[in-house]
Amino acid sequence: MNRTWMLGSIMALALSVSAHAAPVTFQLLDHPNGVIEDDFGSYGLRLDVGAPAARTFSVEDGPADVTLTVNDAAGRAFIVGTIHNDGSGDVGDPPASTFQVVQVFDIITMDPGSDGFEANAGLLYLLNDASFTDMADMVALVNTNYDALVAGTYDFGFAEAFRYEAKRQGGTGAAFSFLPDGHRLAGDDSSYVGRGWFNANGTNDWLVRAVQTPEPGTLLLLGAGMLLLARRRAS
Repeated sequence: MNRTWMLGSIMALALSVSAHAAPVTFQLLDHPNGVIEDDFGSYGLRLDVGAPAARTFSVEDGPADVTLTVNDAAGRAFIVGTIHNDGSGDVGDPPASTFQVVQVFDIITMDPGSDGFEANAGLLYLLNDASFTDMADMVALVNTNYDALVAGTYDFGFAEAFRYEAKRQGGTGAAFSFLPDGHRLAGDDSSYVGRGWFNANGTNDWLVRAVQTPEPGTLLLLGAGMLLLARRRAS
């Protein structure tokens, strides 16, 4: 049997297994077109409001680690993780700061043929509790208390630094869009990009790239396929 065909078949099977599974998780990355005046790098989250002092936060540098999970069946999505500002580049050179971040969404439209979506509701929480560093624990917390988070009635039990309500573009558009359209990526019209806005003075928004994380089942299938190829190669 042709090895290339065999590997291709295994990859196709892996993709077919993962294509309809829920939820789907993406790793968020800073967007290169997020650069603003007096900022020395791209960002994932920009907050022009007076506090926190930092204006831009990375979702990937230093301790930053942020994921976005889409659950089409439940009509929900959420962003969870750690954002970081290293204290350089922003206006006034504010001190370095790190926050836990949680944002919840009600999905209004799924993008046909992809895991993209648009949402019309959402709350952004920035949390001061530095002990919340386990991503799995944070995801479980959000899943368990999702409805209360959307309603704004859940108490995390530790300091909520800030909370922002989502803002619809033009008063009627989506508050958050997550689509495979390469938004503001030169020469790219297919990468996932997330963008969303908040009700506060100035520009306050997400602008992130996203890469889907492999599901455990997909990894097992790929691992089994590579092992099979290795055995055939040795025989």
